Amino acid sequence: MIALRFVRQNRSSFALVAAVAQVPFTLWWGLPILFRLHEAITVYHLPMRFASGWVFEVSIILIGIPLCILLGGMFDTSDALSRR
Repeated sequence: MIALRFVRQNRSSFALVAAVAQVPFTLWWGLPILFRLHEAITVYHLPMRFASGWVFEVSIILIGIPLCILLGGMFDTSDALSRR
């Protein structure tokens, strides 16, 4: 109930809080892949074309997920529906 009142007043603040709340999950999923990627490139000298899958996964997890949360929280669907 408190969250609903807060969202109506400060939508961008609530989106930021939601993104910050998911930082531990994002790091939990993204950092092991990032460490494996770093090890594969520096220790085993794996060419980047073979590591491109890990680069894609890390970029989606560490950049894409928080960005989608922030962008989704910034746009107000009720305002868009009321304009029609």
